[in-house]
Amino acid sequence: MELVSLGADNYRYGDTVWKGDGVLRFFPSDIEEHMLLAPREVLGAYHFSSGYSFPGGEVLYSWV
Repeated sequence: MELVSLGADNYRYGDTVWKGDGVLRFFPSDIEEHMLLAPREVLGAYHFSSGYSFPGGEVLYSWV
């Protein structure tokens, strides 16, 4: 139950990017309230590889 800011260093992206049709489905949950964020329409999709180093994060707000 925290809002955090995450950092990233040493970004790396692959050489290949694929573009095509996409599908994104959200499924109902008894413990999550995410269905209002479900997409109305998917216009397309991209796939690529990437990586980064995770130096840590900062707690911006805690509800606990």
